[in-house]
Amino acid sequence: MTAGGESLPCGTALDDLARQVFDGEPAADPAHQAGCADCQAALRRVTAIRDDVRGLASRQVEPPPGLVRQVMARLRVAPALVTIDVSARGRTQVAESVVARLARRAALAVEDVVLASALTIETAEGTTVGLRVRLVVAYGPALHSVADQVRERIRADVVAQTGVTVEEVRVSVDDLA
Repeated sequence: MTAGGESLPCGTALDDLARQVFDGEPAADPAHQAGCADCQAALRRVTAIRDDVRGLASRQVEPPPGLVRQVMARLRVAPALVTIDVSARGRTQVAESVVARLARRAALAVEDVVLASALTIETAEGTTVGLRVRLVVAYGPALHSVADQVRERIRADVVAQTGVTVEEVRVSVDDLA
């Protein structure tokens, strides 16, 4: 096994063969590769994958009927807003999607969180919000502990950056990495 990925039984890094096929890089050891059954079989598989990808990429794709209309209709809808400041000079609001994006980044900052998504689930009048967060977590740590750390980090980061109080954070761990 190499630092970058899988190795063949002969020790050749599969990543090196992929770069050779996809990027045209020269073989690291041409004499070995020419006589090695493992390298030759892997080169055939990688070349077949490359050819399949190129074949798919060359196809003209027609968008489904009505897709442009649906996209434009969605873009015309005003985003749901959360008030983050009201003063004599006016009101400051941010889109719920901004709060969700901040929550996602906060979740990703927690050790052992590999992937995260976040959506607002409710916005109260004023400056409070609820969030639903879905995670993929590294195998090993106690999941309830990671979820608690995610909740704490989201609450702290969102209030620090927006002033919005996060009333509830519903965390689900959807997979392990």
